[in-house]
Formats: sequence, structure tokens, C-alpha cells
Amino acid sequence: MMRVSTIIPTRNRPHLLPETLESVALQGIEDMEVIIVDDASEDPDRNTAVAKSFEDRLNVRYLLQPERGGTGRARNAGIKAARGEFIALLDDDDLWHAEKLRKQLDRFRANPLGLQNVGVVYVWHQWVDVGSGKTRIRRARLETLDDLFRWSYNIPQTVLIRRECFAESGPFDEQMPTKQDFDLLARMIQRFRFDCVEEVLVTCRDHPGPRRTDDFRARLRGFEILLDRYGPKVGDRRVLHDFQFRLGRLLLSAGEAGRARHEIREALALAPVGQKPRYFAFWAIAAAAAVSRQSSGTVGGAHDS
Repeated sequence: MMRVSTIIPTRNRPHLLPETLESVALQGIEDMEVIIVDDASEDPDRNTAVAKSFEDRLNVRYLLQPERGGTGRARNAGIKAARGEFIALLDDDDLWHAEKLRKQLDRFRANPLGLQNVGVVYVWHQWVDVGSGKTRIRRARLETLDDLFRWSYNIPQTVLIRRECFAESGPFDEQMPTKQDFDLLARMIQRFRFDCVEEVLVTCRDHPGPRRTDDFRARLRGFEILLDRYGPKVGDRRVLHDFQFRLGRLLLSAGEAGRARHEIREALALAPVGQKPRYFAFWAIAAAAAVSRQSSGTVGGAHDS
């Protein structure tokens, strides 16, 4: 069996793909395939050309989807076609640091903590603003579902997953408009142990676009689904504060001021002291908007404060 299958969904971003593939070529894994899944790009020939330019360095397979289905469906198509013992996920605009995969494979093999049923090994990552060069490093600790909410963690670029985890936990939920990454990890962390290579080995790039998740209503629905599915399962409700705050802000953008006020109030009650002033400012904006709507007779936003 192939050792590692790397799945890269892409759509209309051939200018970013070469650097991403270059980072894959630095992994030092000979027994690896790279599956590029084109989510019905408008000019797929450009992606094909990029894929061919790496054929002398990588075992590249290119799959063109007949119609646009979203990132979750593209990843599922890649996973279905994969032949590897391990599945690695990478977006077409992000970068792996050299030896990232090898260090994860070594962690699986060594298992220095003696963990039972390890299904996922992740690494730390950084966000880099392409325009300003500003960098934010994230060093998450993931052991439970609570931890996923605590860190608002949905960074599939950081994980290496045993193939059998998908058989037990299921694939990406293609019906979710956004947040499929978080949903997948939430299912897996309830069934398998997560281990970590404690090094920053992934760079996620903030850039002008094009992006796949500019639709704030789709993002809103993704947050709602996650809180509905997993909110009741968390042990410490305080870890939900960031999700409820972000949900509140999306509701405010959608013009649902009453619901926004309610969600931000919940976030305010759960948040640590340092976050409360910021949350309160947005709660005040939502409250004022809700009152304005009620006084003007606008329907669609009432919720008791």
C-alpha cells in the first residue's frame, strides 16, 4: 500500500498552486501520491499545466470534477481515489514546511506518550498576511471535543490521518456549506486519540483571493450546524464563547439583530475577562440595531435580551 496520499482541492487559483506543490516536494517521502482535485475550475488547463510541471518530482494525479461541488466534495473524491495508508490534507493556497510529513510519520511510529488508538497526528501552524507579512503563530492542544471549540480549530492542513479513521468517522459532510473541517475533526476526536508534533510546520496564507467562503450566510449556517451538533456534547460551556460570538457577528451582518444580541450575550457570559469589553461593544451594537428595528416595525430579529 502507498504510504501517504496528499489531497489538494483547488479551484481558479493556479497562481497559488505551484508554491503549494513545491512545499509538498520538500517532504522527503518517496512512497507518496499527490491527488489534485479540481473543483470545476473555469480554466482547468492552467491547473493541468501546473500538475504536469511537477511530474518529475512528485507522483501527481489530477482529477477534474464535472461540476462545482465545494471543498468537502472535492476532498471526498480525493480520499475515495487515494491508495495511501495515511491521508494528508492541504489547501491550494497554504504551505507545508520541510519534513512536516516525515515528522508526523515518525510520531505515529514512536508514539512517545504511549497513547492508545492514535488516529491523528497534527502540527502547530502560523498565519501569514501576504500583504503585510504579519505572522500569527498558533500552538493548540487537542485532546477532547472541548479543545476543538477552545481553539476554534479547523485547520486540516496540519493533520495526518490514518485511513481507517474515515471508515469509522465518515467523510466530509458535503451538505454543510462551510466548517466541514471542524465537523470532521469533531467526529474523529470523539473516537480516536490526537497526538502532536510540537513544531510550527504549516503556513496558512491570508491573501486577497479568490476565496471559497466569501458568502457570510454560508458561514453563518456552518456555525449554526456545529453548535447544534456538538454544543450539547462539550463538558465546559465556556469553550463555546468564541463560536457564539462569531455566530452573533454573522447574524448581525445578516440583519438578524435580535438573534445576534442573544448569541453575543451568551458569548459575553461565557467569555474570559479579557474578552468581555470587545464582546460587550458588539452586544451594544446588536442591541441598538434590534431596538431600532422594533421601533420602525421591521420584522425578523426580535429575541428577548
